[in-house]
This record gives sequence, structure tokens and C-alpha cells, in this order.
Amino acid sequence: MFETISHTINLIIWSVSVFSGIGLIYSYLDFTKREQRLPIATMYENLETCFELKKKEYDTIFQEVEVLHEKRLERDSYVNEVNLIKTNIESSKNELIKLKAEREEQEILRAEIFRLNQEAMQLKGLISKNQEELESSFRTKEFNENQIQKFEDKLIELDIEISSKQETSKEKAKQIEIQQTLLFQLQNDTSLLDEKIINSRRDFELLQTKIEEQNEIIQENTRLAAQTEDLREIIKNLNEDRIKLNDSLEEGYLEIKSSQEALKDIKNSLKKIEEEKAEAKYELQIIRQEKESLESERNILKQECDRYSPLIKEYKDKSENKNSLEDLEKPYFAIKVDTRKKEIKEEKALSDLKTELEKRKLHYPQRLLYSFHTSLKINDVSPLVVLSGISGTGKSQLPMAYASAMGINFLNIAVQPRWDSPQDIFGFYNYLEGRYKGTDLTRALIQAEKHNRKDWTSLKFPNDYPELQDQMTLFLFDEMNLARVEYYFSEFLSKMEARRGINPQDANERLKAEITLDTGRLQQGKDMRLFVDKNVLLVGTMNEDESTHSLSDKILDRANVLRFGKPKKLISNKSNQVSSPNEHRLSHQNWDSWVRNVDELQNSICETLQEKINKINAAMEQIGRPFGHRVGQSILSYVSNYPGISSKPENISLLAFADQIEQRILPKLRNVDCRANKEHLDAIESQIPCCDFELLSSFQEASKKDYFEWNGVARE
Repeated sequence: MFETISHTINLIIWSVSVFSGIGLIYSYLDFTKREQRLPIATMYENLETCFELKKKEYDTIFQEVEVLHEKRLERDSYVNEVNLIKTNIESSKNELIKLKAEREEQEILRAEIFRLNQEAMQLKGLISKNQEELESSFRTKEFNENQIQKFEDKLIELDIEISSKQETSKEKAKQIEIQQTLLFQLQNDTSLLDEKIINSRRDFELLQTKIEEQNEIIQENTRLAAQTEDLREIIKNLNEDRIKLNDSLEEGYLEIKSSQEALKDIKNSLKKIEEEKAEAKYELQIIRQEKESLESERNILKQECDRYSPLIKEYKDKSENKNSLEDLEKPYFAIKVDTRKKEIKEEKALSDLKTELEKRKLHYPQRLLYSFHTSLKINDVSPLVVLSGISGTGKSQLPMAYASAMGINFLNIAVQPRWDSPQDIFGFYNYLEGRYKGTDLTRALIQAEKHNRKDWTSLKFPNDYPELQDQMTLFLFDEMNLARVEYYFSEFLSKMEARRGINPQDANERLKAEITLDTGRLQQGKDMRLFVDKNVLLVGTMNEDESTHSLSDKILDRANVLRFGKPKKLISNKSNQVSSPNEHRLSHQNWDSWVRNVDELQNSICETLQEKINKINAAMEQIGRPFGHRVGQSILSYVSNYPGISSKPENISLLAFADQIEQRILPKLRNVDCRANKEHLDAIESQIPCCDFELLSSFQEASKKDYFEWNGVARE
């Protein structure tokens, strides 16, 4: 609308200017025509009259244009006000969103404040430690400088001593030269004496009268010979002194060389110290910068603490007025059903299960029921039973009907996609509210706890609190693969597996398999621990679609996976009647009476099955999917606990072994290249008992594809 008004105003202005120009042109033409006819005075008067008329017209037009312009400005102001109102509305929406986000982040910020204060204290300790190390490096540097000064003083003393020895050696060399000159003179004299002797001998022949003179000459020769020997001895001593002097000079030279090397090492160490000092200064600078940033963060956090302290105080005041462990004191099973006094046989319990399923209009093959029952019986070595398959095949209804028929306490836990830690199933301590946020699973486990109840001094149970230590309890994790099972369930599963081989009555051994609850400071003196005994059974269901996650080998090795295949024919249940639950509960002692050890299995059957397990594992190793001792032990335990094994051990053992191949081996083959591993898949197929034709045909069908895809066995 505003754009249309603006366009109209512009069109009017343009039209006025055009018509004004046309009027001027016509006036000029009319003026030129009359110019030829009228006198000049009349022509000027007419021209002035024309200009006055045009001026009035222009003034009128300009007044209208100004009015239109004012209206346009008024319209623009209205548009700006509307835009401002829209902007204010958007900013108000953003402020509301921001306030909601800040409200959600308040709890996270409060927890972060405490953690960051602790980290700041640790960083202060590290800074003081680095300062002490820097001071010690400075002291080491001063000590090294003193050592260098001592070495330099010693070198000066050695130089003085060497110079004095060199002067002494020069004086001795001069003496040696003088002695050598004297010796040379003596040798000349000796040669002259020899000539004289020859002459005297000649004279002796000629002058025998000169014998006395010749005797004197002989005595003189003897004296000279003695002097010669003395001179030779002196020369010998001088040579020895020269050798000693050379040795001392060589030793001095070696000392100087070693001192120079030591000085070089000291200089290198000093250089390293300087480098370390530079690095320490750089690190100190970084630490100071970090300290400044931490101090600024601390100031910010302090401001946040000051801002949130009234809220924290308010929460603390509220929490002081209520029981912090109230969630754990509330039982999940509010009423305890009486335990069956008379033990029931396993065959009778399975018969009651079939009757219960018929009442509920549920149809499951007997083979599947026996497999589910046996998998639960071996929960000491394989603590989890997984029911997988397409949706709508009765995976969740089977555990519910089983618990109702057997007289087992039942808890259905709906897994959420956001679960990513054990706290999602066990609960956590809310530091802002000052109390423990419990879950149904934790409350039911506390009711089933057998050993640690006396240590829970902070819990105040009501007088009519139902304890379920002597009864069986089954937990169903429905659609457990909506979240990553390893994130929230692996710790629980590992603790249950650790029960095997320990004495539950020994507190130190029991500690290995206990679950510690995050109760903060609520439990006085000790952590609050739960020991999940064998009276607890775990079952999980899995749908296989694009919204779920697959199980890892860590979970598969600890679970029996029962896959519900596509039914051969669809059955229409007009009524799905739920019968009343069992009036009595199955005791843990009664359940234990059904469990059998592997030792009770016949040796021949055990050896045959062990040989088959080894051959399958060899083929799995070639494929790259080997399994450990746990899987082999679970297979044998499953076979020994299968219903009817004592009456027909050979036939029943083969059926039970075929179940374990289906539940434990084939799920590990997913996405294996069938063409590249055909030989090894054939080796696995050769170990499947021929009596299970349905399993053989399903395995062959899965092996024909490019990649192995196990869809289970459709049994009737």
C-alpha cells in the first residue's frame, strides 16, 4: 500500500513538470507569433502577465507537491515504526529463547564452578612447583659457575708451573751443552795425548832415558780417563733428567688437555643450563599468562558464584529439610507376594508357561521357549539374553508372560535414545538439590540385595518395606539398542560377569563385582554398593531398523542372542487376554535347584562337543572373527542345562548345540564376505547337527549372498 502511494506521488510530480514544460513552450510560440504583430511595449506587458500566471500555477503545484511529500514522510515514519515493532518482537522472542537456554545451562554451570575451582588450585600447586624447580636450577647454575672459576684458577696454576718447569729445562739444556763442549775438548785432548803417546813410544825407542817422564804421562792419562768416566756419568744423569723432564712435560700436557676437555664439557653444560634457563623463562611466561587467564576466569567464576550463591543456598535450605536418599527408600515392588513354600519341578514350571501363553493367545515354538529358559539359567556365565528381530514378533511379550507364569518379579525398563552413561540406569546425585535421583532399576535392585544391606546406615526403610532377597527378579530392557548399549550397559554387564568364581559371603571378593552408586556424601563413611546376585535375570529386546544400533563383539560374547525370524504364516489373535499373575513367587533356592554344572554332562558328549567347538573356532579365526574361552564355556553350560538332557543326552545335546551355533556363532558372522570365505563357511556348516534341518537351510540361504546376513530361523 505504501509503495503504491509513493509511486502515485512520483507520477504526479513528473506529470506536473511535463505539463509545465509544455505550457512554457506554447507560451513562447504564442509570444513569437504575437511579436510579429504587436508593438514592443504591449508584447512585454503580455509576457509579464503570462509569467505571473505561470508563477501562480507553479506555486499551487509546488504546494500540492509539498503536501504529498509530507504525507510520504509521514508514511515512511509509520513504516519505520512498524519495522521497529517487528524488531522488538523478534528480539523479545530471542531473549525468551536465550533465557530458556540459560535456565537449562544453570545446573551445568554450577557443577563446572566447583570443578574449575579445583583445577585452579591444582594449577596453583603446579605454578609453585615450577617456581621451586626454577630456583633450584638457578642455584645449580651458581654452583656450576663456582666450579668453572675453580677450574680456571687451577689452569692458571698449571700454566705457571709449566712455565717454571720449561725455564728449568732450558737451564739444564744449557748445562748439557756446556758439558758436551767440555767433553768435545776432552776428546780433542785425548787425541792429542794419543799422538803424544805414539811420539813417546817412538821416543822410548830412541830415548830410554825418558822413562820417568813417560810414567808421569801415563798417570796423567789415567787421571784423564777417570775424569772421562765421571763426565760420562754426568751425561747419563743429565739424559735421565731430560727423560724425566720430558715425561713431566707430557704429563702436564695431558693434564692441560684433560682440563681443556673438562672446561669444554663445563661450557657445554653451562650452555645447556642457559638453554634450560631460557626454556624455563618461556615456560614461566606461559605459566604466568595461564595464571592471568585462570585468574580472570576465576574472577568470572567468582562473579558467577556470587550470582548463583543465593540459588544454591536456597536449594541447600530446601534439601536440608528433606531426606536426601528418599528416592532409594521407596520400593519399586510396593507389595511383596508370598514366596512359594513348596518347590516346583522344572517340567511343571515349563508346562505352566505353555498354559499361560495359551491364555494370552501367544504362539511360540517349544524350541524357542526352551532356548529362552535355558539362556536365563546360565546367567552366571552369560548374564544377558537378547531377543532380536523385526517389530511385532512378540519379543517383549515373551519375558512378561515367562515372569508371570514362573512367579518371577518383573520390571520393564524402556530404553531412551539419549542414554550414554551408567547414571541413566542407576541414577545420580543432584548436587544442586542435594539429593539422589534414583531409578526404578536401582530401587528394585535394593529390594533384591542380599549382602550389603547392613552397611546402608543412611537409608531409613519403613517397617513394611518389602525385601525380595529370596525371590527371583527379571529386568527387561525394552528396545535396548535405541542407544549405544556399550555406553550405558557395559559396566553393569561386566560387574554381573565378575560374579563367577567369587564367594559372595566374602566382602573383599564381593567388592570386584559390586556396583558403586553415585550418592555423593550421603552415605556416611562408605560408598553405597550393590551386589547383583544370581537372583537377578537380565533380558533385552532389539528391533532392527535404521533408528537402532548394532551390538559390538563385547556384548555378543556375553549374551545369548535369540533372533525372531519372519513368521511363516500370520495368525490373527481376536483377543489377547492377560491372565492374572502367579499367586506365589519362585524362590531363588528353587531356581538354583534347576541349574546343573557342566561336570554332570557325560564325558563322551563333552569331548565331542569340545571337538566341534574347536573346529568352528578354527574356521572363525580364518575369517577373522575368533572367540575366547568364555564362549566355549557358555556353550557347554547351555547344553548341560537344556531341559530333558538327562533323559536323552545324545539327541538333546545336539539340539542344544545347534541352538548355541544360532545364538552365539552366527551373529558374529554379519557382513562377512561369503565368496572370499566360502571354504571356512562350509567348515562351520559341516559342524551344524543334521537333525536341525531348519537351521541348516537358513545358514545356506544366508551364505548365498555376497555378504553374510543372518535373519534367524523361522520355526513352527
